[in-house]
Formats: sequence, structure tokens, C-alpha cells
Amino acid sequence: MADKQSITYRLVHEVGVIRVNSSGWKKELNIVAWNDKPAKYDIRDWNEDRSHMSKGVQLTGEEMETLISLYKGYVGRDDETEEMPEVKCTSEDESGNCIPQAEAVTEEQEEALPF
Repeated sequence: MADKQSITYRLVHEVGVIRVNSSGWKKELNIVAWNDKPAKYDIRDWNEDRSHMSKGVQLTGEEMETLISLYKGYVGRDDETEEMPEVKCTSEDESGNCIPQAEAVTEEQEEALPF
């Protein structure tokens, strides 16, 4: 069995807290360098002392600019599309993230599934 490679990170800049979960974990936007590679924008949950983290998303500067542009275009649109449905949580995981309530699947929808 191969040895587990340790994961290292260097917090380059704390951009801000997106939200604080009921368990105290914080979803943050930071600039982080992982495993001595170039720093990227990083969105993930951290516990209070940053000794534990959730899986996250890393974005290059170009990807972050694209994300911001997509968001601004979506929020600023004038069409009358339906609003995003509210997600109902049945519980929270260890990081305080919502575990959504499962919706019933109709027989017709189930038959259309590719698996």
C-alpha cells in the first residue's frame, strides 16, 4: 500500500466569510497555495481553528473572473424566469452543511433514468 502523501497549504490571504454554519464551521473565500503550487481562489468550509476542512473548489484568477461575470449576468437579467426553489434540509452533516430533503421521483422519471 502506498504511503499517504501529506497535504500542505499556505493561507495567502483571507478574502472573507461567506457564511457560518450552526456547528461553527465557516464557508470562506480565501487565496490558498496547496502543496507548494501557485495560489488560487479557494472556497471551502473550515472549522474554528482551521485544523479540519471540507472538500472545496479552487479557481484561478481567470476562472474567478468568469464566475463573477456569470453571476452578474444571471442576477442582472430582466427575463421572468421562475425563482430558485428553496432547499429544505432534513439534517446537517458534520460541517453544518444542509442535507436536502429527498423529493419523490415519479415512475415516469425513474424509467427515464440512464442507470
